[in-house]
Amino acid sequence: MKPALAFPFSDPDGTMFHHLQVILPDLKKHFERAYLCPPLSTWEHVDHMGQLQADDFFTLFRAEREMQIGEHFAYLYQRAADAAPSEQIIHLCYLDRLAFALEGEYKDAFLKDIDSLSARDVPLIFQRSQFAWESHPHNYYELEGIVTTVGRNLFDKELDYAWCHIAVRAGELSEIMSHVKNHDLILQRKVAQDKSG
Repeated sequence: MKPALAFPFSDPDGTMFHHLQVILPDLKKHFERAYLCPPLSTWEHVDHMGQLQADDFFTLFRAEREMQIGEHFAYLYQRAADAAPSEQIIHLCYLDRLAFALEGEYKDAFLKDIDSLSARDVPLIFQRSQFAWESHPHNYYELEGIVTTVGRNLFDKELDYAWCHIAVRAGELSEIMSHVKNHDLILQRKVAQDKSG
C-alpha cells in the first residue's frame, strides 16, 4: 500500500494553494491519500477549500475552533492515525517542504526516498544534511540547533528534535498520540524518582 501524508495546511493568504496544485500530480502518484487540517483562517478561502473537498485524494478534518499550534497538530495526527489503516505509513510533514522538494532539483531523490520506505524502516526522521543546513538562513540553523542542544543535554542523544518530516505507521502514531496530554505535545511521564520523595 502506498503511504499517506498528513500536514496542517495553514494557508491564510492563499499562497500555498498554488504550490499544492503544482505538486499534486506527484503526490497522487506516490501517496494514497493526504490528511489535512486547515485552521479556520484557511477555510475562509471557499474556492480553494471547495476544490480540495471535491478531490477524494484529500481527507480534510475541520476544527470547530481556533487551536494552539500543538493542539492543532495533535488533533491532525490523532485524526489521521484513526482514519488510516494501522499498517499504513503516514508522512507527517509541511506543505512548504514538500513543495521545495518537488518543485526543484531534489524531486527525483526525494521521491526515491519516499518510494523506498517500508514498514520496517519507520519511524524515520528525514534529517537535514550539513549541505541542507548551509542553504538555510543562519537564524533558522541557530534556533533549531538550540532545540537539538537542549535535547542532547536532557536525553544524552543527538536527534533533530525540530524535525520537518517524519514517517511513522498509523498504528504507532495512534499509540503515541494516546500519551499526548499537553497542548505543546509534551508526553506525560511518571518518573520513579518523583515517588521517592
